[in-house]
Amino acid sequence: SGEKMKRKGARLGERVLRASWRSRAVMVTLAVIAACVRLVGGQGKAVTFPRFPKGDAYRSFEHPFQQDDISPVKNFVFFGDAAVRTRPMTYLVKKEPVDHVRLTPSLPGRSGLIVNSFRTRGVDFDAAVDVEILKGARSAKTADGMAFWLLKDVPQSGPVYGIENKFSGLGIIVDTYSNSYRRNHPYVYAWVNNGMVEWDDNADGHGVELVPGCEIDKVRLDAPTRLSIQLRDGSLRVAYSVGHFYAWKVCFEAHNVRLPFNDNGVFALSGSTGTFFAEHFVSRLAIEVVDEGPGVSRIPIRSSEYLSMRASEKDTARQAIDESSYRNERMQVDTEEEQQLESSIKDYTEEVDAEISSFMDELDSDTAKRLLEFRVSFGRTFPKLIRSGKMVTEAHAVQRRLEDVIKDVGSISDELQDEFEALHSKVRQLSDTVRFLSSYSAQMHGKSRSSKLVAENEYSRSQSHTGLILFAVVAQLACAVIFLLSKDGAAVLNQLGASGARLV
Repeated sequence: SGEKMKRKGARLGERVLRASWRSRAVMVTLAVIAACVRLVGGQGKAVTFPRFPKGDAYRSFEHPFQQDDISPVKNFVFFGDAAVRTRPMTYLVKKEPVDHVRLTPSLPGRSGLIVNSFRTRGVDFDAAVDVEILKGARSAKTADGMAFWLLKDVPQSGPVYGIENKFSGLGIIVDTYSNSYRRNHPYVYAWVNNGMVEWDDNADGHGVELVPGCEIDKVRLDAPTRLSIQLRDGSLRVAYSVGHFYAWKVCFEAHNVRLPFNDNGVFALSGSTGTFFAEHFVSRLAIEVVDEGPGVSRIPIRSSEYLSMRASEKDTARQAIDESSYRNERMQVDTEEEQQLESSIKDYTEEVDAEISSFMDELDSDTAKRLLEFRVSFGRTFPKLIRSGKMVTEAHAVQRRLEDVIKDVGSISDELQDEFEALHSKVRQLSDTVRFLSSYSAQMHGKSRSSKLVAENEYSRSQSHTGLILFAVVAQLACAVIFLLSKDGAAVLNQLGASGARLV
């Protein structure tokens, strides 16, 4: 193989020597370019964007979620209404259930927050977030939105998409509702706050965004949407992709970005609802801090809401265990009582048999035969008594179950009674409304009758006036005809004829 490589190299060298000066120039140029690229590649890696980082193990999560002692998602602390829910992904064919972090439920005035429990070494990072925002069935619009944060301190719940006002750090905000009507929504933008600027809910980020963001009003955020966020050497880039995660659109780029801190940052996700509401889901998060190295410090934070929830769950589980143990003990007591009853009946039967046997030895044959028949019938009676005892025990168990059912039925009847009372009050209101409408219609009917009578009177008056006018016209015509037929009328007609002839 070595000899073959030498022969190939010799032939290649001969070809280069035989080549024209133009070919040699091209080859030399390509060699120089390759050397430059190799040199640059040796000095540092090229930055690609957008990309989906693998993610640090202590700052990322995906299905299936891992739990720890303080949170349903390992290395993240939950605040407010944030919780874990398992639901099918909308774009999957099999619709298999997948773990999601639900930041807000489909209710008004809710907020949720999750905080990573490890501080950063530096502020340069690559992140990707898979989100779904589903409008509530009872909400006319989707609101308010969610955000990705890199903050100086651990945030608390508040009005800025789920975190406190006057935060210090970087926020990538997905605003889904327009309060100012200045732009279309959803709208994605970036905001860097030094802890001094207050949030203005009516401005929709106007005046505080680093650069103009992007309007994605033609994108359905109820489909899985991936956000790619990158901060490298003061350059911030944000892009998004819907559904298939390979057709990327760059949202915006901002340069000379300076955060109010250079180390020990905290990553977080949050969401909130207002008068209108939606469910804000996160199915996957991957965060990769650049050149972080070992020695990352963990934040000793605990969510009081989650701890109280865990305590409530433990109390419920303990109560269920107590009820189960009580049932088991009760069943054990019933079994022991049944066994004691069987043993006592058996002992008593043996005693009776022994007494009958001793007594039969002293009697004649007829009496002994009768006693033997009595003994057989007595022996048949005791198993029936044992079965009766078992039936009584079962009847007691059924009675206890019936008592529980009766309690449930009583509670249900109380609820139905409340519903019936509310319905009865609504029916009374409806009947009052119907009576009011009937009285109003009667008044309107009376007014219409009076209007009709007035119109009829006016019409009759106009008819009478019309008759008088016709009578006057006819009388005047008759007088004119009589005048014309008289001698004076004939003279007048002659004079009019002569005047007309002179005019002609």
